Amino acid sequence: MKLADYLGMELARRCDVDARIRVIDGDLADSNGAMHVAESKADRFIMGGIAEQNMVSMAAGMAECGLLPWVFSFSAFLCYRAYDQIRVSICQTGLPVVLVGSHAGGCLGRNGKTHQSLNDVCVMASLPNIDIWAPVSAAEIPYMVSEIAEQNRAAYIRLPREAEGGLAFSPGTVVWLTEPSDCVLLSYGYSTEIAMETHGLLADKGIDVGVLHICRLKPYPVEDIYEAIKYARELFIIEDHYSFGGLASLTRHLLDRVRISRVFAWPDGWTGGSGDTISLLEQAGLDPASICESIEEVL
Repeated sequence: MKLADYLGMELARRCDVDARIRVIDGDLADSNGAMHVAESKADRFIMGGIAEQNMVSMAAGMAECGLLPWVFSFSAFLCYRAYDQIRVSICQTGLPVVLVGSHAGGCLGRNGKTHQSLNDVCVMASLPNIDIWAPVSAAEIPYMVSEIAEQNRAAYIRLPREAEGGLAFSPGTVVWLTEPSDCVLLSYGYSTEIAMETHGLLADKGIDVGVLHICRLKPYPVEDIYEAIKYARELFIIEDHYSFGGLASLTRHLLDRVRISRVFAWPDGWTGGSGDTISLLEQAGLDPASICESIEEVL
């Protein structure tokens, strides 16, 4: 299953204990996880149609009235089409609306460039009063939902199209998924799956690297990351996003005490494309084998 399915199931469970939860979907419930609420808690589900701007404005009104709305759509449609409503109705007001952007990043199969969101983190990180989450594992979903509820702030959740890879670990804002190392692969969301595969390839060659996963990108966990990597000899960043405005930019801007050895991301001049996941990653040098070769060159 996809992470979006795990999130939908978690929200359906929480509807039993929190009467304020509402889910608004942009006619994509069978793809973005919202169907789990639609099927089991129909009275909490609103099918908003292909109308992202209206859905966000509707959610802001619900939040103003004391409800806890979750808006589901594909990341590209939600972040780009409804940007003005997110900026004005949610971020400027500080209302606790949660935006769930599934199918984020560049690996969208045959859907192609119109559906890819290669700079959604950049767009959302530039806004005030909204947190950004990018889990990689189903284990993080209950933790993330609880944290969002406790913070009572607006949030954007970035979820990939790819199936959840089954990584098992104790969730947190910043987590080592391997033994710590002075050669670090820093990643978030689906790119952590790529980082773990790269770790395995390098380990087979006797090269020790550690994978440090970030679940919450904003507020950027400056001190937690610094404590984890302050003695790093090499720091590599892997992200399913353009290098500009994503994790690499946030790290350079907010954690200028560390040196980044190399960034693996979608090329800034690439506008997207159709194809299976591995072929798309190979085009950008984002596949584990290509990253492994590049890291070997540095080491």
